[in-house]
Amino acid sequence: MAQGREWTVEERETIVQSLREYLELGFSRNKACGFIGLAPATLSNWIKDDEALGMRVRGWENAMNKLALAC
Repeated sequence: MAQGREWTVEERETIVQSLREYLELGFSRNKACGFIGLAPATLSNWIKDDEALGMRVRGWENAMNKLALAC
């Protein structure tokens, strides 16, 4: 398996934040990654290595469900 480049903490945080709006709108992780040009496998690896990141991403994904339930 090929190794990609190393991301700085700041770059990674910027990338993750750019996914937020798409995930909160209900797009899948793969689709959101496609919009910003990030390989979905990269996001999966980051989440695997960072439990807090996984919790943030799941929270963003659930935002649409919260909105629907509030109606």
